[in-house]
Amino acid sequence: MTQCSKCGAPNFQPRVSVNSDKIQQQLRSLGFADKASVDELLHDAEKDFDAYDAEIARLETAISVLKHKRRRLEGHVAKYRSLLSPIRRLPPEILGLVFLLCCQESRSYFDLCDGDITLPAVVLSQVCTSWRQVASKTSSIWSHLHFELGWLDDRPNHLKQKFIEQILPLINLYFERSSQVSLDLGLRLRSFMGNHDLESILKMITSTSHRWNSLYVWGESDSETKVFWSQITELSRLEYFETDFETLAWLLGISQNLRAHRLRWLYLEDNFPELHITIITAVPLAQITTLSLSTIGSRKVFEILRRCINLSELVMSDIRWTHSHLSLHVTKPTFRPETLNKMVRSRWIPDPTFSSEIGVACLRSIKLIGDERAAKKPSLYNSLMELEKFGLRVEIF
Repeated sequence: MTQCSKCGAPNFQPRVSVNSDKIQQQLRSLGFADKASVDELLHDAEKDFDAYDAEIARLETAISVLKHKRRRLEGHVAKYRSLLSPIRRLPPEILGLVFLLCCQESRSYFDLCDGDITLPAVVLSQVCTSWRQVASKTSSIWSHLHFELGWLDDRPNHLKQKFIEQILPLINLYFERSSQVSLDLGLRLRSFMGNHDLESILKMITSTSHRWNSLYVWGESDSETKVFWSQITELSRLEYFETDFETLAWLLGISQNLRAHRLRWLYLEDNFPELHITIITAVPLAQITTLSLSTIGSRKVFEILRRCINLSELVMSDIRWTHSHLSLHVTKPTFRPETLNKMVRSRWIPDPTFSSEIGVACLRSIKLIGDERAAKKPSLYNSLMELEKFGLRVEIF
């Protein structure tokens, strides 16, 4: 095969000329005696097939090489373009705030039950050297942690142990890099299924109790919850506390009082109505200024409210109203049990006449979320404006 004089590439010249008219005439004839010429043409055609295949392979290789070079150039150009990205011109202080917003939207999550780990702060610190430096110095992005501790299956103990060994350094990394700020901690305790290796994680978590600013704790196992709470020695920074009645009962079974002198915000949910209200008396309700209650019976609600003498904000949702309290303490016709229970979040408004009786006269601001029927008749809200005479700011939306 000859080569091109300019580029040196093979200059392929087919041996067989494709003549459609000639072969059509021969096919229409009754006989054909020139077998030798046909055999020669077929032999040359096989060589042409090989030559075509070789040329196609050469061109495909050349195209593949060109595509590879183009992809490399695209990546190279993308890196240069990133040098002009506006985020590179942000000072470290602003970049740290961007990181904080990102980590608040997708908080760090250690889920041993499903083997799921989400660590946005670690991801940000792996982008480049400068981002790693900013991330390591921004303590607040390492301060939001949520744990799901326990096992939902019968995985072999050696696999559980291996997983624990892998995440312990990561948990320690978060606690080290957030050492200058308070912690926002979420914890759901499931059954350890006889595996005591999880207690090493609990010990690491509870060693930071003096730094907790907010604590969300949900217990699904009596023994594991008590192991967790028994290791807590100090709650000097705790301002926000969220739990349910059953977990609270387990916690107070270890410590008769919740000693947190800075506690101001409390969220309680009651999935077990049979638990007695006396449990709540161990909580310093007189300190609480913001109270959120969910799925709690109205009798317990009033008992809690009477003890919240410094309350400034009240949020209630899905309250189980009894008939005796409904007639006295729910503003009508805007609110009825069936309406209230269908609201995702709703503000419960006491009748002004009974506000002092149920202990919420100290409220200063009330936000009301009504239903569609009430929104079509604004006159239904007129009675609520009477609350402003008590110095409350009423917002209806």
